[in-house]
Amino acid sequence: MSTLDDVVKAMSKEMNNSTLGWDVVVNYTAKEMNELLAAAYKKGQPGQLVEITTQLKVSNPIEPGERYTVDYVFKLGPPLIQFKDSAMVPACQLEIPVTGGLVKVPQKKIEQTIGAGRYRLVISGIALASVNCTEGASRDPKLGCEPFVFNSADTTGAVTLDLDTSASKDWLKVELKGPNDDQYPFIDEELGPLEKNILTFLETPPHSIHWDLARVNNSFPSNGGTQFVPKRFRFAVYSPTASSPYTILSLFIHIDGRVHGGVEDRLQQNWTAKWSKDNYDVPPIPHPYTASVIFNNEVINELVESSLYSKGLKFEEVEKTPGDTWGLKWKILTGKKFEIVESTETRDNILYSIEGASVDLDKEAKALFMTLGQDGGSDAQVNLLLEWEFSFKMEWGITVGGRAGAETWGIVEVTDKVNKKKYVDNDDLPEYKLRLDASLKDDDWEAHYKARNPIGWETFHDGVRWDQKFAQAQPSFNLELFNIDFFLMTNLLLPNQKVIKFKTEPGARMPRDLYLVGHVVHEDRVNAGRAASAALAS
Repeated sequence: MSTLDDVVKAMSKEMNNSTLGWDVVVNYTAKEMNELLAAAYKKGQPGQLVEITTQLKVSNPIEPGERYTVDYVFKLGPPLIQFKDSAMVPACQLEIPVTGGLVKVPQKKIEQTIGAGRYRLVISGIALASVNCTEGASRDPKLGCEPFVFNSADTTGAVTLDLDTSASKDWLKVELKGPNDDQYPFIDEELGPLEKNILTFLETPPHSIHWDLARVNNSFPSNGGTQFVPKRFRFAVYSPTASSPYTILSLFIHIDGRVHGGVEDRLQQNWTAKWSKDNYDVPPIPHPYTASVIFNNEVINELVESSLYSKGLKFEEVEKTPGDTWGLKWKILTGKKFEIVESTETRDNILYSIEGASVDLDKEAKALFMTLGQDGGSDAQVNLLLEWEFSFKMEWGITVGGRAGAETWGIVEVTDKVNKKKYVDNDDLPEYKLRLDASLKDDDWEAHYKARNPIGWETFHDGVRWDQKFAQAQPSFNLELFNIDFFLMTNLLLPNQKVIKFKTEPGARMPRDLYLVGHVVHEDRVNAGRAASAALAS
């Protein structure tokens, strides 16, 4: 199974983005969808398929020409979903266990109880659609090839299993699977007609079956920072092979206020190709995680450039080449100069003198470069590398006994540089925030001296505490690159609740796009966590 390192390595080869131009992609494993369906079934939520009743006219194999009526009741358990990406639209297959039931032949006074776990109902060809599940609103299902648009505040959209559309397009298929050992001859010998009747039941509205999966909400108080608010979403599915039980539902989200540049045409096929053996050859979620979030690097770039603009900094993005492993890179023109005036100082009857220097720090060889990406290795973390270096020469002198005394002088070449990494604050991840402080501090600089007269220079350097004076001329600035509140991108399954657990380890990654992994925490565990927090508070 693919590890986090495998996925990050595959994504690092990307020259454009991994999101097909959408702002954010949130991925959930089918396992999480199955837990959601099981919870809805357990709670008895409206729209569950818990029982199917049907009737057949069956011929008596012993008395030719005699026919009698057989009544069937199939009790059903919670469905298991498996996503399929072979269709033009995202689709899925449901496998529903038969947990019990009855077979009755009134004319023969025969009644047989169906044992639990013997049969399972497999429904395939179910299209996925988006619906409006805001209280009081019309559901208005839209196939996966159409976006769901949030036209008003406090709207909730959901991904649902669209039986109506699937039936109207003759996509649905039904199989009743079992051991076929004739323990239940009225079932085992009538599988074909039974499957046809069940299919007719599913195709005949109104059946009021609602299997809602993922939800996206566009209204929740921000906990500070730039809040990402969904404007529209679509979805696709990932399945490595046609028979693989490991499948993933992916939600593509367009953030309100940004120009929409996401792929609309053939989204499902393009998503399948992105993660196929001919491309990334990994799943969107690595083992053992159950959810992941991908932020398009263009979104991060826009936030960074907005921060740079706000500080009056000029910049240009450095184009990534195939050999580069970083995410984003900029050349920054700060408008700053390094300036130090000529100075003299007398101590203990010794005169120290040094000439001044002025360096334009926006010259090509002296510009500041900022690189957003990550280190290699399993513990790689998102960081911003600040690189800034400049050199100049200065003449210095020491005169013992005043200006007319014995003089020692020389030239020193000074190289002043910054090679400092600033890390995303992973402590904020559990609160659904991504924050990166890129401020340049005085102690981020390192000065190196190369003198033609090293002994004399050392005497000069120690005599006037040159480092302290030099540091005062070094440029510094305060800069918060971004501070993102991304809660509304992830409150799937349980709207307005924190259901993905992000930890400081492994933290955030940025092979090209910014990438997070986590584990889904379901409602019982969310409620338990809230109860524990309340107990601690009291």
